[in-house]
Amino acid sequence: MEKIREGSDRTDLLEQLSSRMGCQYLSDLRGTKRRFQCRAALDEIPAEEYTTETWNDAIYYITGEKTEYSTSTEAKKGLVIRLEKNSQR
Repeated sequence: MEKIREGSDRTDLLEQLSSRMGCQYLSDLRGTKRRFQCRAALDEIPAEEYTTETWNDAIYYITGEKTEYSTSTEAKKGLVIRLEKNSQR
């Protein structure tokens, strides 16, 4: 499992998602098994609660796709779209 800097926004967002989903490890956020559940957990997290960089980092951590959205709202929507698209497979 990857060690993430404690106290960083990135860690906080990933930990919040992980906690809401009942994951034992942050690495449980990766892959396709829990995308629908992750998508649902995102509904409860306001985009403006985290920086754009934090959302872009979360997208990369969860999906493996490097992104450069310019606002938190766009980045959160981008993550939601990716999760919805991949949960339909």
